[in-house]
Amino acid sequence: MASRGLEPGLDLGVVLLPSAASAGWISALAEAAVTRGWNLVQYTGGAVPEAGAGVILLVFDPDHIGGLPPRNWAVIATGLDGAAAAAADYYGLPPEQGVWVASRLLAGACALPNARWVVDADLQGDAIEILPDWSVKPPAQIPAPRAPSASGTALSLYYRGPPAVGASVPWQADLFSYDQRRPPLGPDPWCLDLTGTSRILVFGPYVSVPAGLWRATLGFSVDEAGARKRYRVEWGNQADFTFHQFRPEQAGQFKLEIVHRWAAPGAAEMRFVLEESVIDGALIFEELRLERLG
Repeated sequence: MASRGLEPGLDLGVVLLPSAASAGWISALAEAAVTRGWNLVQYTGGAVPEAGAGVILLVFDPDHIGGLPPRNWAVIATGLDGAAAAAADYYGLPPEQGVWVASRLLAGACALPNARWVVDADLQGDAIEILPDWSVKPPAQIPAPRAPSASGTALSLYYRGPPAVGASVPWQADLFSYDQRRPPLGPDPWCLDLTGTSRILVFGPYVSVPAGLWRATLGFSVDEAGARKRYRVEWGNQADFTFHQFRPEQAGQFKLEIVHRWAAPGAAEMRFVLEESVIDGALIFEELRLERLG
């Protein structure tokens, strides 16, 4: 590849995923920019800075990715496990909503053409190449990985950058929301008492995925009474769903697969619906495994 530097104008945009190392990355980028006489600008919305030689636009917000002028992009997506908490803190959101913002940023970045992704696996060397002749020394202190959380596991879809065909990840039960009309059958909200009217039993998790064909494989179990009920599973992008209706017919553990295509990056929602009123029955929701098919 021929070596070249930044051309005049807004030639490089850097998408920075919120994390415990964000401040370190900003300092490292700024230091590297200064050595070449370039200017690092943190973009927070509004008017785009005037084009000038070596302006690097730093972007944090998923709403700011599209429509900006840089022809070259880099995506710094390190520290995925702590990104949801960092995003919630950065935007002043409830903790459970941090994964929504972090995943929107990552899914939107997947649509950037020929973007250079920097992930945790790249942090072994002394410097990371962003452009063919421009490298950045990573922050001196990168927090050690913690035990995976539900949100961190969900974001691990992006561990190697844009997820390729065949990439898969479990979305754990505690990532979802549950019907609260009946108290759960035990300490966990995903152990559901079916007694009552038709309703949505499980919904979420609103984690964004890139455009493409995505398969959801649901794991759940029902008792004998629950096996005689009629259900519907909906899977899609909140505005457009694929659905499947079924009746288990017998007690036990089940796997159900459903596929939907996202035309553009967007939040994913699964709805597990009880389609009839019942007087008894129990259902345990176990997980949803996500896999990219195309």
